[in-house]
Amino acid sequence: MRVEWWDGSMRSWWWGEMPSKYREEYEKSEHNPVILAGIVWKHLLDLTHLELHSLPEKRMLTISYTDFVRDPMTKLEQICAHCDLEMNDIFVRRLKHFRIRNADEAWQRGLPSTQIELLNDSLGEHLARFGFEI
Repeated sequence: MRVEWWDGSMRSWWWGEMPSKYREEYEKSEHNPVILAGIVWKHLLDLTHLELHSLPEKRMLTISYTDFVRDPMTKLEQICAHCDLEMNDIFVRRLKHFRIRNADEAWQRGLPSTQIELLNDSLGEHLARFGFEI
């Protein structure tokens, strides 16, 4: 919810027609912007999942966010190897200038517990399906 393009309303929706199951959830929430943010996230996961399944499996490499932030250099080595790219000294030196931090819980610090509960209820199925910890 803390991005420039997000205004907490349907004006922030860029992805074509909202699927009916999400529109019903949004209407039921009385247009709650927190629920809309969750729906955006779920819809983006849905679209990504569909796109991934249109590719041959050998072209995909799945790396979880948690694993990446835990050990970014190892994961970047895996990514480069998967793409047949060399991880040369210049690349490694430049990467060391970036600070990678885990922001998984950041969203919880900015929301009251009632909104966290609403999001967990809304996102629960997606969190479980895609391997996120609740």
